[in-house]
Amino acid sequence: MRKTLSALLMLVVIIISASAQATDIEVIGPNVNFRDAPHGKVIMRLPGGEILSAVDEAWANDTLWYQVHSEKYGDGFISGEWARPVYNGITIYDQDHPDQLQYVTENAESFYLSLYRFLYENGYCYWDQAEDVCTFRVSNGKGDESIVQPMHKVDLVTMLLANGLLVDMQEAEVLLNEEASDEEKLAAADSVLLKHYGTVDMWKILIFGGVVDQAETHVPHGILENDDLWRLEAIRSQVDHEYMGAK
Repeated sequence: MRKTLSALLMLVVIIISASAQATDIEVIGPNVNFRDAPHGKVIMRLPGGEILSAVDEAWANDTLWYQVHSEKYGDGFISGEWARPVYNGITIYDQDHPDQLQYVTENAESFYLSLYRFLYENGYCYWDQAEDVCTFRVSNGKGDESIVQPMHKVDLVTMLLANGLLVDMQEAEVLLNEEASDEEKLAAADSVLLKHYGTVDMWKILIFGGVVDQAETHVPHGILENDDLWRLEAIRSQVDHEYMGAK
Protein backbone atom coordinates (compact mmCIF):
# COMPACT_ATOMS: atom_id res chain seq x y z
CA MET A 1 0.00 0.00 0.00
CA ARG A 2 2.77 2.42 0.97
CA LYS A 3 4.52 1.88 -2.37
CA THR A 4 1.26 2.56 -4.18
CA LEU A 5 0.72 5.76 -2.22
CA SER A 6 4.30 6.91 -2.82
CA ALA A 7 3.83 6.39 -6.55
CA LEU A 8 0.61 8.37 -6.47
CA LEU A 9 2.24 11.20 -4.57
CA MET A 10 5.07 11.29 -7.10
CA LEU A 11 2.45 11.67 -9.81
CA VAL A 12 0.91 14.45 -7.72
CA VAL A 13 4.27 16.24 -7.68
CA ILE A 14 4.38 16.09 -11.47
CA ILE A 15 0.82 17.37 -11.69
CA ILE A 16 1.56 20.25 -9.30
CA SER A 17 4.55 21.39 -11.29
CA ALA A 18 2.45 21.36 -14.47
CA SER A 19 -0.69 23.03 -13.14
CA ALA A 20 -1.70 26.39 -11.77
CA GLN A 21 -0.98 26.68 -8.05
CA ALA A 22 -2.91 28.97 -5.75
CA THR A 23 -1.22 32.36 -6.16
CA ASP A 24 -4.26 34.54 -5.41
CA ILE A 25 -6.67 35.01 -2.52
CA GLU A 26 -10.40 35.62 -2.92
CA VAL A 27 -12.25 37.73 -0.34
CA ILE A 28 -15.43 35.75 0.41
CA GLY A 29 -17.39 38.12 2.61
CA PRO A 30 -18.57 41.75 2.45
CA ASN A 31 -16.59 44.49 4.21
CA VAL A 32 -13.72 42.22 5.28
CA ASN A 33 -11.01 43.70 7.50
CA PHE A 34 -7.66 44.27 5.79
CA ARG A 35 -5.03 44.47 8.56
CA ASP A 36 -1.39 45.48 8.87
CA ALA A 37 -0.63 42.25 10.78
CA PRO A 38 -2.55 39.17 11.99
CA HIS A 39 -5.10 40.54 14.48
CA GLY A 40 -3.46 43.93 13.89
CA LYS A 41 -4.68 47.41 12.99
CA VAL A 42 -7.42 47.59 10.36
CA ILE A 43 -6.14 49.40 7.29
CA MET A 44 -9.45 49.34 5.43
CA ARG A 45 -12.40 47.09 4.58
CA LEU A 46 -12.46 45.07 1.39
CA PRO A 47 -15.49 44.22 -0.74
CA GLY A 48 -16.51 40.62 -1.34
CA GLY A 49 -15.11 39.02 -4.47
CA GLU A 50 -11.88 41.04 -4.43
CA ILE A 51 -8.86 39.10 -5.73
CA LEU A 52 -5.45 39.76 -4.16
CA SER A 53 -2.00 38.27 -4.77
CA ALA A 54 -1.03 35.72 -2.11
CA VAL A 55 2.38 36.09 -0.48
CA ASP A 56 2.35 33.63 2.42
CA GLU A 57 0.33 32.14 5.27
CA ALA A 58 0.56 32.74 9.01
CA TRP A 59 -1.00 31.16 12.11
CA ALA A 60 -1.86 33.47 15.01
CA ASN A 61 -4.16 32.98 18.01
CA ASP A 62 -5.77 29.85 16.56
CA THR A 63 -6.51 31.54 13.24
CA LEU A 64 -5.12 31.07 9.75
CA TRP A 65 -4.15 34.34 8.05
CA TYR A 66 -3.25 35.09 4.46
CA GLN A 67 -0.52 37.61 3.74
CA VAL A 68 -1.40 39.39 0.52
CA HIS A 69 -0.21 42.13 -1.80
CA SER A 70 -2.29 44.45 -3.96
CA GLU A 71 -1.26 47.25 -6.29
CA LYS A 72 -4.45 49.01 -5.20
CA TYR A 73 -4.45 48.35 -1.44
CA GLY A 74 -0.81 47.61 -0.64
CA ASP A 75 0.40 44.84 1.71
CA GLY A 76 -1.62 43.35 4.52
CA PHE A 77 -3.30 40.34 6.10
CA ILE A 78 -6.78 38.80 5.79
CA SER A 79 -8.21 36.21 8.15
CA GLY A 80 -8.74 32.76 6.68
CA GLU A 81 -12.28 33.07 8.01
CA TRP A 82 -13.00 35.50 5.18
CA ALA A 83 -10.72 34.43 2.36
CA ARG A 84 -9.68 31.37 0.38
CA PRO A 85 -6.99 30.50 -2.18
CA VAL A 86 -8.08 30.78 -5.80
CA TYR A 87 -7.19 27.57 -7.61
CA ASN A 88 -7.05 27.37 -11.41
CA GLY A 89 -8.86 30.69 -11.65
CA ILE A 90 -12.09 29.39 -10.08
CA THR A 91 -13.83 31.79 -7.66
CA ILE A 92 -16.82 31.08 -5.41
CA TYR A 93 -18.05 34.41 -4.04
CA ASP A 94 -21.65 35.19 -4.97
CA GLN A 95 -22.62 38.83 -4.47
CA ASP A 96 -26.33 37.92 -4.36
CA HIS A 97 -25.89 35.04 -1.90
CA PRO A 98 -22.78 35.82 0.19
CA ASP A 99 -23.84 33.48 3.01
CA GLN A 100 -24.58 30.46 0.82
CA LEU A 101 -21.23 29.69 -0.73
CA GLN A 102 -20.26 26.15 -1.69
CA TYR A 103 -16.81 25.50 -0.22
CA VAL A 104 -16.34 21.85 -1.16
CA THR A 105 -15.28 22.54 -4.70
CA GLU A 106 -13.86 19.99 -7.14
CA ASN A 107 -10.30 20.50 -5.88
CA ALA A 108 -11.45 20.16 -2.24
CA GLU A 109 -13.22 16.91 -3.14
CA SER A 110 -9.99 15.65 -4.70
CA PHE A 111 -8.05 16.52 -1.54
CA TYR A 112 -10.43 14.74 0.81
CA LEU A 113 -10.59 11.68 -1.43
CA SER A 114 -6.78 11.47 -1.27
CA LEU A 115 -6.76 12.20 2.46
CA TYR A 116 -9.29 9.51 3.42
CA ARG A 117 -7.39 6.90 1.39
CA PHE A 118 -4.16 8.07 3.01
CA LEU A 119 -5.66 7.49 6.48
CA TYR A 120 -6.59 3.90 5.65
CA GLU A 121 -3.35 3.04 3.86
CA ASN A 122 -1.17 4.34 6.69
CA GLY A 123 -3.09 2.84 9.58
CA TYR A 124 -4.68 5.98 11.00
CA CYS A 125 -8.02 4.24 10.70
CA TYR A 126 -9.41 0.82 9.82
CA TRP A 127 -12.76 -0.65 8.85
CA ASP A 128 -14.50 -2.11 11.91
CA GLN A 129 -16.48 -4.98 10.42
CA ALA A 130 -18.53 -5.60 13.59
CA GLU A 131 -19.55 -1.95 14.01
CA ASP A 132 -19.75 -1.28 10.26
CA VAL A 133 -17.83 1.98 10.66
CA CYS A 134 -14.43 3.51 10.05
CA THR A 135 -12.56 3.50 13.38
CA PHE A 136 -9.64 5.82 14.11
CA ARG A 137 -6.73 4.39 16.07
CA VAL A 138 -6.90 6.79 18.99
CA SER A 139 -6.99 6.02 22.71
CA ASN A 140 -7.69 8.26 25.70
CA GLY A 141 -7.48 11.35 23.52
CA LYS A 142 -4.03 10.53 22.19
CA GLY A 143 -2.93 9.00 18.91
CA ASP A 144 -0.74 5.94 18.57
CA GLU A 145 2.61 7.61 17.92
CA SER A 146 3.96 4.51 16.18
CA ILE A 147 1.53 5.10 13.30
CA VAL A 148 2.75 8.60 12.53
CA GLN A 149 5.84 8.49 10.33
CA PRO A 150 7.83 11.73 9.79
CA MET A 151 7.35 11.69 6.01
CA HIS A 152 3.57 11.59 6.47
CA LYS A 153 3.85 15.34 7.03
CA VAL A 154 5.40 15.68 3.59
CA ASP A 155 2.60 13.53 2.13
CA LEU A 156 -0.08 15.74 3.72
CA VAL A 157 1.47 19.02 2.58
CA THR A 158 1.94 17.61 -0.92
CA MET A 159 -1.76 16.73 -1.07
CA LEU A 160 -2.69 20.22 0.10
CA LEU A 161 -0.44 21.83 -2.51
CA ALA A 162 -1.66 19.56 -5.29
CA ASN A 163 -5.24 20.58 -4.66
CA GLY A 164 -4.72 24.31 -4.25
CA LEU A 165 -5.53 24.51 -0.54
CA LEU A 166 -2.24 26.25 0.26
CA VAL A 167 -0.90 29.44 -1.23
CA ASP A 168 2.20 29.01 -3.39
CA MET A 169 4.72 29.67 -0.60
CA GLN A 170 8.49 29.32 -0.93
CA GLU A 171 8.56 25.95 0.85
CA ALA A 172 6.83 24.45 -2.19
CA GLU A 173 10.06 24.73 -4.15
CA VAL A 174 11.78 22.37 -1.71
CA LEU A 175 8.88 19.93 -1.56
CA LEU A 176 8.74 19.70 -5.35
CA ASN A 177 12.50 19.38 -5.77
CA GLU A 178 13.36 15.74 -6.53
CA GLU A 179 16.95 16.37 -5.47
CA ALA A 180 16.00 17.67 -2.02
CA SER A 181 16.75 15.30 0.87
CA ASP A 182 14.08 13.83 3.13
CA GLU A 183 15.39 16.05 5.92
CA GLU A 184 15.01 19.18 3.78
CA LYS A 185 11.50 18.19 2.71
CA LEU A 186 10.48 17.40 6.28
CA ALA A 187 11.74 20.78 7.49
CA ALA A 188 9.76 22.49 4.71
CA ALA A 189 6.64 20.46 5.57
CA ASP A 190 6.95 21.36 9.26
CA SER A 191 7.18 25.04 8.34
CA VAL A 192 4.08 24.81 6.14
CA LEU A 193 2.02 22.93 8.74
CA LEU A 194 2.90 25.45 11.45
CA LYS A 195 1.75 28.29 9.21
CA HIS A 196 -1.39 26.51 8.03
CA TYR A 197 -2.54 24.64 11.15
CA GLY A 198 -0.44 26.06 13.97
CA THR A 199 1.01 22.62 14.82
CA VAL A 200 3.02 19.76 13.33
CA ASP A 201 1.15 17.13 15.38
CA MET A 202 -0.55 14.92 12.80
CA TRP A 203 -3.19 13.68 15.22
CA LYS A 204 -4.17 17.20 16.18
CA ILE A 205 -4.35 18.21 12.55
CA LEU A 206 -6.16 15.20 11.14
CA ILE A 207 -8.43 13.99 13.92
CA PHE A 208 -8.79 16.38 16.83
CA GLY A 209 -8.55 19.50 14.67
CA GLY A 210 -11.69 18.57 12.75
CA VAL A 211 -10.05 18.33 9.32
CA VAL A 212 -11.30 14.80 8.74
CA ASP A 213 -14.84 15.10 10.05
CA GLN A 214 -15.84 18.72 9.47
CA ALA A 215 -13.30 20.20 7.06
CA GLU A 216 -13.25 23.23 9.36
CA THR A 217 -9.80 24.47 8.42
CA HIS A 218 -10.70 24.64 4.75
CA VAL A 219 -14.21 25.95 5.24
CA PRO A 220 -14.21 29.50 6.62
CA HIS A 221 -16.35 29.87 9.75
CA GLY A 222 -16.61 26.07 9.98
CA ILE A 223 -20.01 26.34 8.29
CA LEU A 224 -20.98 23.74 5.70
CA GLU A 225 -24.05 24.01 3.51
CA ASN A 226 -26.09 20.85 2.95
CA ASP A 227 -24.58 20.32 -0.50
CA ASP A 228 -21.10 20.45 1.04
CA LEU A 229 -22.06 17.97 3.75
CA TRP A 230 -23.46 15.58 1.16
CA ARG A 231 -20.30 15.83 -0.93
CA LEU A 232 -18.07 15.02 2.04
CA GLU A 233 -20.36 12.20 3.14
CA ALA A 234 -20.30 10.72 -0.36
CA ILE A 235 -16.49 10.85 -0.45
CA ARG A 236 -16.18 9.18 2.95
CA SER A 237 -18.69 6.52 1.93
CA GLN A 238 -16.82 5.83 -1.32
CA VAL A 239 -13.50 5.33 0.46
CA ASP A 240 -15.05 3.31 3.28
CA HIS A 241 -16.44 0.89 0.71
CA GLU A 242 -13.02 0.65 -0.94
CA TYR A 243 -11.45 -0.44 2.34
CA MET A 244 -14.20 -2.52 3.92
CA GLY A 245 -12.60 -5.53 5.56
CA ALA A 246 -9.22 -3.82 5.90
CA LYS A 247 -7.70 -4.43 9.33
